[in-house]
Amino acid sequence: ADVDAFLSLYAWAALRTERPEAAVEGYRMGMASARTPQTFAARLVKYAEYQVQAAEKYKKLGRSDLAQERYMLALTPNPRDPGRLQGLGGALWSAKHFGTAEAAYRQAWALDPRDADALEALVKLLRERQAYDEAMLLLSTSTVRDGKLVDLEAELRAAMRSLDVERLQHEGRLEEALRLLDPMVAQTPTDVRLLKLRGDLLSQSQRFVEAAEAYSLARSMDPVGDPWLVLGEVNALLALQQPEEARALLETLPQTGPALPDILAAERAVRRAEAARLATIGRDAEALLMYKAILEGAPDDAYAAAGLAELYAPRGQLGPALAFM
Repeated sequence: ADVDAFLSLYAWAALRTERPEAAVEGYRMGMASARTPQTFAARLVKYAEYQVQAAEKYKKLGRSDLAQERYMLALTPNPRDPGRLQGLGGALWSAKHFGTAEAAYRQAWALDPRDADALEALVKLLRERQAYDEAMLLLSTSTVRDGKLVDLEAELRAAMRSLDVERLQHEGRLEEALRLLDPMVAQTPTDVRLLKLRGDLLSQSQRFVEAAEAYSLARSMDPVGDPWLVLGEVNALLALQQPEEARALLETLPQTGPALPDILAAERAVRRAEAARLATIGRDAEALLMYKAILEGAPDDAYAAAGLAELYAPRGQLGPALAFM
């Protein structure tokens, strides 16, 4: 009893300091020292509960790999826990492991077919994969009645219609695409996918103020933290010559995951914009150093090379200028 009281107090202190992983470790050691099967089982339950909290912490930090691991361990005492299966599905989705995420969501929903949250998560994932017919079939055959599922069905129908918008986009018919898309956005204003598509179209049309607003609105409604929404807004802000705002936004992204190459490219673009701004206010030496630092990390960055050449040329240093052109 004294050990369990200590473990409970230790876990409370760990949570107060936002260290659920420490609570997990405490109960892991407690399981190792258990003298009876009943004590071990009770501590295993608490261990799994704190694994869920550790998983949620890592998910917020953008560490979907660690979140997946924690959710899997949380499922150890009860592999048929619908809530934890949904949590695992979310972590897998964030890591773009769509197939295994779908399997986790399907298992969660099969365990409780009345769970509107499980059905919603599964349908949203199918929508992400553009499996529209399958998603619509699930909604139409389900006996679950929930207002958010009604809204989701409307969003799904809009997403199906958005395929025509994307076709126009690929054909370069941007104004036609926007005219077709805007009524859809008005009908389903919380559909993140449509908002992102609108931001992409506006950005391609060089309407960067509106594009930044569209990406920002999409980010405010995005449940999974899509990094490409942030990157879209960053690029729009750079086009508007607002590198400070772009950098502040870019720094919210974790330096991990499948978007990392695009994040690093955006980081270079921000640094180029900062160097260009330094050059315009006469701080050429600082701009030179910044361009050189960019090229040290990315020798093929043609934009940084051009910026560096522009700084050398007015000084009559044609050799270095030509070397970077």
